[in-house]
Amino acid sequence: MSTHDDIMNITCPPAYAGSDVTLGYKLGHRDARHAAASLANASDREIEQLKDSIRAIAVQWERQKNLFPVLQQDGWMDLAIKDAMLSINKK
Repeated sequence: MSTHDDIMNITCPPAYAGSDVTLGYKLGHRDARHAAASLANASDREIEQLKDSIRAIAVQWERQKNLFPVLQQDGWMDLAIKDAMLSINKK
């Protein structure tokens, strides 16, 4: 499931069932915002972990191609690493 789907499927806690409609809406809205913020934070952490992994792959690639020059014959991996680094450095 995507973060969007997770946010859209946040359920209202049963504690608000049967309460005043306005109060229930306000409390549910507040709780949904907090739950959405938690999901977004979790996604941000995962994104940072993926960026760290890409950086580690780039470092290892540099090491490996220096040890084994035959690995860089066609240059496709250099292009892939360059594209990956460009994509993680976008704001």
